[in-house]
Amino acid sequence: MRGSVYFLQRCTACGRMMQVKVRYLGSSVRCQHCSVPILAADPSAVPADCSGLPQRTDVHEVPGRQSHS
Repeated sequence: MRGSVYFLQRCTACGRMMQVKVRYLGSSVRCQHCSVPILAADPSAVPADCSGLPQRTDVHEVPGRQSHS
């Protein structure tokens, strides 16, 4: 018999790490520490905030391709 598979997620309310079963991804779960409901989401699937990063200047158009502007 297999054991359950978990991922770690930080509670958005109290900031503590919690183990969430993978089968609850996309569902509302309660933090084991503060009982606040949060959305179980895989952090590796959430886009990172890139607003503080410098803009790339080494990007060039490929000849023969239309730009998407």
